[in-house]
Amino acid sequence: MMPGARIVEGRFMVVEQAISTPRQREAGTRYVREFTEDVKASGWLARSLERHGVQRVAVAPLVR
Repeated sequence: MMPGARIVEGRFMVVEQAISTPRQREAGTRYVREFTEDVKASGWLARSLERHGVQRVAVAPLVR
């Protein structure tokens, strides 16, 4: 530990991401939902986070 340093309570960083499409565009909504679930289920998203050195970020659970 460094002299004079302190541990800050709570989270240091939060990554909030969103993908959306207008509700009335059903095909777009379905595509975005399926794409998002596929990149999570395949492990692609977790591998991408690891490959880029992103730490302490969890992939959201599958919704299916």
